[in-house]
Amino acid sequence: MNPITYDIRKAFTSKGVLAIMILIIIFSFAIIPIIKESTSSVPTPPSNVAYSVIDSSAGFQILFYAYNSFGQPLSGVQLNLTSAIPGLFSSVATTNSSGFAKMFIPYPSQQSESGYLANLEPNTNLFIGQGWVIDLPSPNTTNVSLGEPSPPVTIGTVTDSRNSSVIDSFVFAVGPNFTRPNDLLYFAITPHKPGVSSPPPLGNMTLIARITDYTNIVHLPIPSSVDPADNVWVELTSNNGSTLLSAVTPAASYTFTMQQPNAISLTSSFISGLLGSLVPLMAIIAAYSGYGRDRVSGILESVLVRPVTRRGILVSRYIAVVAAVALATLITILIADLLVWYELKQTLDVMFLLGSLGSLFVEIAAFVGIMFIISQLTKSTGALVGSGVGLFLVLDLLWSLLVALAIEGTGVGFGSLVALHIQVDLSFFNPSQFISLVQILQLKSLSGNLIQPAQFGVTPLTVGIAGLAWILIPLLISLRLVSTRD
Repeated sequence: MNPITYDIRKAFTSKGVLAIMILIIIFSFAIIPIIKESTSSVPTPPSNVAYSVIDSSAGFQILFYAYNSFGQPLSGVQLNLTSAIPGLFSSVATTNSSGFAKMFIPYPSQQSESGYLANLEPNTNLFIGQGWVIDLPSPNTTNVSLGEPSPPVTIGTVTDSRNSSVIDSFVFAVGPNFTRPNDLLYFAITPHKPGVSSPPPLGNMTLIARITDYTNIVHLPIPSSVDPADNVWVELTSNNGSTLLSAVTPAASYTFTMQQPNAISLTSSFISGLLGSLVPLMAIIAAYSGYGRDRVSGILESVLVRPVTRRGILVSRYIAVVAAVALATLITILIADLLVWYELKQTLDVMFLLGSLGSLFVEIAAFVGIMFIISQLTKSTGALVGSGVGLFLVLDLLWSLLVALAIEGTGVGFGSLVALHIQVDLSFFNPSQFISLVQILQLKSLSGNLIQPAQFGVTPLTVGIAGLAWILIPLLISLRLVSTRD
């Protein structure tokens, strides 16, 4: 019988490997409490689109800016703008690398004295469930000045890039004919009073910043002792003191909130968290049961009476162990997919499922290969078991602590952009974190923040190279070590 066929059949009939496979499959039902918990949370959109409309002589010119929770630009966001009256007008634009997109809407043939309502919907999973209504002014009316933006400014909130527990003010402003602005931003906090909708006098407000660019992130000095019900006023004025926009927000809006996961983010959390921790452990145990124990105990020596080399045994056992754990993982992901559909009536993207399975396959192959290397370097089952446990502790359970220590050593704040870069960079050096790299690439999300993966060095090329390296390098090293004993 072919050695590979023999070892695969042996692995799939081994009590130890079968127990591991059954445990992994049963673990798929752990997604149920995650689904139940997620349905009770309140969603908070992490991304937004700011825009400004200019009424020109021929039609409407619109400038869009798409940004994430840090206020950073989001490129490749397709924006669909359609009239509220079906068939009146429609247009599509895609944001560039700076997050901007321009759109021109010719005046509709059907005139309106009250303006035109348009629906803006981003065609991307970065804005799931989000949409905006844009009020386009009626052309050639006396209350419209050609070239004047409407609205001239948008004020919102974003997460501070240096401290994830701090919320900053985001200002999107434009001048006439989409020139850069030259305005002043004021700030004040007032006690909440029912029925009061006017900002305090400008003389009672604090000048915070001069706004000279389209996009601006301004830190507001809000004391930690502020009453969550207090009003936070932000007012933008021109140089001559005329008010362009006043915005009031409850102080509670400047506290950090979490985003409710959808089906994909929920499943990705389950796969990268619970399943991502279980699979490496099961791969280590399966590698010990299917090869390491026989190797250090000398049982493999009796197998060598057959016409097969140590290298041939290693390859056939490697394929058998990886295949067994990978099959169980595939079944687990499919069951989890069915449970998500049953509970949420949402289906998961095929590419997401394939990416999840592929990333877990890399982790399985890497840990099995590493355990095969350790099997060549240890001489007792106790040392092999201890090494396997230590490998799991360092690369899986304690990894977040090691990353935290690395971030602490640099002196940067947790949740800052620098900290996120360190987290991603270290993930390339740990096979148990490979699935997080794949999910960053697929979901364009990191620690709950929407990002552009390429800015963090995560591209299809770098992830592909890392995956091949974790599959091939441990296997080649173990083959090299075992060949020296032939």
